[in-house]
Amino acid sequence: MNRSARRVLGMGLVLSMSMPVLADIPEVLDRVPTNAGLVIAIDNLSGFHTRAEGLISMLSLDRVGPGNVLGMTKAWLDTPGLNATGGLVIAFLTDAQGHLDLEGETPQAAMFIPVSDFNAFAGAFAGKDEGGVIVGSMDGDTIYLKDIGGGYALASPNRDLASSLNPVAGNMASHAKRLGTTGMRVASSSAMFAAVDVQVVAPMITEAGAGFREQMEMVSSMMGDQAQGMGAMGQLIETFAQDLARDGQTGLVGVSLADDGVSLDLAATFKDGSEMAQAMSVPGNAMELLSHVPDMPYLLAGAIDMSSPAVRNMFKAMGTISASMTPGQPNMMELFNLGKMIDGQRGMAMVMGNPPSMIMGGMFSKTVQFIACDDPKASIATVTEMMKTMNGMASGPMRFETEFKPGLTTVEGTSIDGWGMKMALDPADPSADQMQMGMMMIFGPQMGLSGYYAQVPGGLITTYARESGLAAKAIQAAGAGGGLGTSADVRAAAARLPKRCVVAAFVGLDSLMQQASGLMAMGGQSFGVDVPESMGALALGIAMSDGSTHARVFVPQSLLSFVGQVIEAQSGAADDGVARPPSRRPQS
Repeated sequence: MNRSARRVLGMGLVLSMSMPVLADIPEVLDRVPTNAGLVIAIDNLSGFHTRAEGLISMLSLDRVGPGNVLGMTKAWLDTPGLNATGGLVIAFLTDAQGHLDLEGETPQAAMFIPVSDFNAFAGAFAGKDEGGVIVGSMDGDTIYLKDIGGGYALASPNRDLASSLNPVAGNMASHAKRLGTTGMRVASSSAMFAAVDVQVVAPMITEAGAGFREQMEMVSSMMGDQAQGMGAMGQLIETFAQDLARDGQTGLVGVSLADDGVSLDLAATFKDGSEMAQAMSVPGNAMELLSHVPDMPYLLAGAIDMSSPAVRNMFKAMGTISASMTPGQPNMMELFNLGKMIDGQRGMAMVMGNPPSMIMGGMFSKTVQFIACDDPKASIATVTEMMKTMNGMASGPMRFETEFKPGLTTVEGTSIDGWGMKMALDPADPSADQMQMGMMMIFGPQMGLSGYYAQVPGGLITTYARESGLAAKAIQAAGAGGGLGTSADVRAAAARLPKRCVVAAFVGLDSLMQQASGLMAMGGQSFGVDVPESMGALALGIAMSDGSTHARVFVPQSLLSFVGQVIEAQSGAADDGVARPPSRRPQS
């Protein structure tokens, strides 16, 4: 992207720093030509000081880069003649051949800027009328302006475009059709969004996919059998890139701010009737799956609905790649290879509960997995075969020992099986000592994992510790529901995610901060501020519907505020050299 294109984009992004709580699609999009290959839209340029300044100040960034942007934005918003409550659109137009050129000397870029007084606005850039186009200067670069009526000015670094473009109304329906139902939902809920016509950038997508495959094949040829799966991974990515280039319609990125947190949206819509549109039309039920694992303090939790053929095919491909990584040898993912267990499964949920300690074998001591399946006995048989295959096999300096004990004990009236896996290192291998230290930190002195399997109506439970109390909670939640997916903090975070998620994942911030505080204290360090009693959850959700996919990351306000306090405390400690008190939080 050349200087002129960056200048147009930079001006829009500076103005976009004023993000309101609620958003809508700018009305001027109705006048943006339908050959726009890339569109960036901001609904409202007002509210800057209450939103942007508040966020930057909260994160203690007002003295560095973002603080400088703050000043630049204030200067733009104070431009005479600018309507700071209007919407702004930046459009990069394609040429007659449908190409989008961001590298040319004079890109086909246009800004639709809200104005209350065009003459005053043009005068702010020392503009002079030259044949119906106002020629002005923006930070040393020439800019061409034109009054297009309706309270908007057209600005472009391209004189020919500024002269010839006469935007007329009536294009909103075409833009809405291209965005699709999901795209319109993302755009309408975002303070700022960017949308790209996938067909315009299709050649770049296929080229990137081919390049990735070539790199993976090169790695595979250099590393031999140890990297055979790299070629398969490269082929998978190239095939996905080809499918996306063939069926893709629009890609979107959206950002929204609300009182309870910040959301980042990624979405893609596909051509009606295309193969990918059909694959992306099966809604999920991840939150219902998550209600079948115990409601307990957690570090990580998530669920995947496997009812969609697209999801099932993805896991099968992952299983193939995993198996090809070390042909004839086990690997750490073998016990968790869903590609071997996918048949008959409807979905999976897992919770990594908050353990007594994250080190020396405690990390997985509160972990539970629930697999929704039609035939639990068949899934147990698959697991048994996988463990038998791994037992006694070696991979590099590591040797695996596995066990499966049917009917090991009874919990809640249910007969449960025991499983175990240990890893032994060859002491003669030069890398063994270093590997052993790291593995003991994770798996403890026993260098392995063990737990229970329990068949329940409609599914299979796995625990990663042989603890009957944990198994009892898992059995109860699996049968009755009402587990983690119904807890208050998970439901609050899930409310900010797309509806009917295929994938839902959560980070339990309270447990995370408790563990982080403990680890820091072991090293004589601290956050320097009190940890809030309740911080909620950071969340990720992926949904599929109406021939599109929509992913959202939600960061709660509590985490943003805490990060800002930590930055301020650590900056203050560095400035004055005074040691800060250790962080404190209520003990559970």
